[in-house]
Amino acid sequence: YDDPNVFTDKTVLCVGGRASGSDLAREISHVAKKVYLSDSTCSVWSEDDEKKGDEEDALGQNSAQRQCGNVVWVPKTEKVDEGSVIRFGG
Repeated sequence: YDDPNVFTDKTVLCVGGRASGSDLAREISHVAKKVYLSDSTCSVWSEDDEKKGDEEDALGQNSAQRQCGNVVWVPKTEKVDEGSVIRFGG
């Protein structure tokens, strides 16, 4: 990684939510279409939790807080299937 511009208008998965991963996600978010920040400390939530937005999940986390601009905080990346389908776990 040298230049965030290689990610212009792309959807990006940044694995690792600690300082370096967060810094990269922030830099890339200025040019990318969407950035997913995969972090092992993020809890798993259902699509229903994501749709609620203003309601808290079982851990008391507001699903609206899982996104800031075009950066979405997602659980640990478990697997990338054929066709680039990404599976997140807990």
